[in-house]
Amino acid sequence: MPREPFTKLTIKRDLAASLLRVKSICKRSFSAPKAATHNSTNLLAIAVDTMRFDHLGNSGMTPNLDLIAQNGTNFKTTISACPWTLPSFASAMTGVMPSVHQAGLTGTNRDLGDTAPAGLNPEILTLASHLQSQGYKTCALYSNPFFGFGLDAGFDICEYHNLPASDMVMLGLDWIRKNSDQPFFCFLLLNDTHEPTMPKRRFFTPYLDLPATDNQLRDLVRWGNLGKTVCAESLAIKKALYAGAVASVDSAIGKMNETLADWKLADKTITTVFSDHGEEFHDHIAESIKWAHDPRAINGIGHGHSMFNELLHVPWIASGPGVPAQQVIKPVSLCDFAPTVCNWLGVDAMLKPEVAMPEFAGSAKPEDRMILSQEIAYGPDLKSVRHGSWKLVAKSDGTAIALYDLDSDPDEKTDLRDEQPEIVENLVEFVKKWSEQDKDNGSEWDINDRIRKQLEDLGYA
Repeated sequence: MPREPFTKLTIKRDLAASLLRVKSICKRSFSAPKAATHNSTNLLAIAVDTMRFDHLGNSGMTPNLDLIAQNGTNFKTTISACPWTLPSFASAMTGVMPSVHQAGLTGTNRDLGDTAPAGLNPEILTLASHLQSQGYKTCALYSNPFFGFGLDAGFDICEYHNLPASDMVMLGLDWIRKNSDQPFFCFLLLNDTHEPTMPKRRFFTPYLDLPATDNQLRDLVRWGNLGKTVCAESLAIKKALYAGAVASVDSAIGKMNETLADWKLADKTITTVFSDHGEEFHDHIAESIKWAHDPRAINGIGHGHSMFNELLHVPWIASGPGVPAQQVIKPVSLCDFAPTVCNWLGVDAMLKPEVAMPEFAGSAKPEDRMILSQEIAYGPDLKSVRHGSWKLVAKSDGTAIALYDLDSDPDEKTDLRDEQPEIVENLVEFVKKWSEQDKDNGSEWDINDRIRKQLEDLGYA
């Protein structure tokens, strides 16, 4: 059996994981979880950072996630409010757009590598704070430090761990075991699909269609190791590592679901899985070269730099008591996550700020609803508006960049601005009104040395 290719890169992480397992075993009560003294429904929310929507239901890569989708609700077309972590998770956990919760970047041109983002406005109610007020015990275990930029509000326990999904799941189960006597909200943020992508060999080998040395594999755990150009061979290896990371996350979630079933908690717990954004693998490299707006001077890879669907279209699935056993086809926003979960749990609705969404965006008819995205991390401030089959990408001043008909062109390859001037005009007017309603973002977050090191480990400057 060949040794794992990333052992040299994961020594500290593996040691920390081993010590954590030993501590967990020493402290663990081997009796069954505490018996519930309530009739409320529990919530297990698993967020997978940087997971593309098209990797679920894909050739057996995600059998455990697919089972959740089959047994419950699969929001097949979920659109993230943003193409990068901090503002996207903030929107999911508050139900409001970035211009309202204020977590993220500000300015006409953005560069996350040079500018510290603002954290969540403390006046904005989070799902955790709301459920805490409803009598829930709350716990967040996260492996992307951006979650600590104010999103930890309302959690009784909130811990950062730079660990793979299997160990994060272990920590989550340990907490559930000790707290299952009361209604609980356990939030896990898994970071395996975000760089550095270092899955075990057994997970990525099925997706590796060409020979790769261990040195090549190690070079490809980060896009930044490749410089500013990526050849076809490197891209294929990188895709295999990414697919392996998705498969490893699926395996860990499957083990968690099995344990909850063994503990007789599955029928009392809603399990929901979603992602904050996807990842680009040269899906729109031609547009990236043409527009040349990424200050990093790289093209068609990573995330945070565009409003294309490989970044905005994210998975969201759920099953459990109160979750409809059906497939939802209509487009939804990731801003719908928190209010929808509250509805499933049967708790009071979350109170929203007076201006939670542009007032002209809502509609009683789902087919007439505007699905909005904003707040990129690299380049000019962009907005995306999806209305029916039409999707406009524009600058905040209303300058139209591209128009796509997603029914006939789901991969967003044909710009129809010239052919559809009336559609462009109507959606541009919407963008201008939306921009007038935007609030200024808050102050930069105070990044101490510990958080800075955590971010550097993920490739952030």
